[in-house]
Amino acid sequence: MGSHSDALTHVANGQIVICARKEEKILPSPVIKQALEAKIAKLEAEQARKLKKTEKDSLKDEVLHSLLPRAFSRFSQTMMWIDTVNGLIMVDCASAKKAEDTLALLRKAWGRYRLYH
Repeated sequence: MGSHSDALTHVANGQIVICARKEEKILPSPVIKQALEAKIAKLEAEQARKLKKTEKDSLKDEVLHSLLPRAFSRFSQTMMWIDTVNGLIMVDCASAKKAEDTLALLRKAWGRYRLYH
């Protein structure tokens, strides 16, 4: 379970252990800025005019989407223990925000199922 295994859940005797994995793409802002400036310069030279702010904003989105597949990924994981017998959920993390984010992910994954008794 966890980083040494492909298993993300384990169930036994009314207890469920879940490993929630998160992938975060790492795109440094100088890389985005450099690619954006190159694209803006190319388009301004082709069209012989300055681009408007809205055009630059849409170009930034295009640049982000083109760079994401090549970006490095940072992975993190959070372990959860669900005691279905006593109606408890334990989240293994140090911050309340990370616990809330993990519980929100659990609610989203389970949809309308009741998490509590």
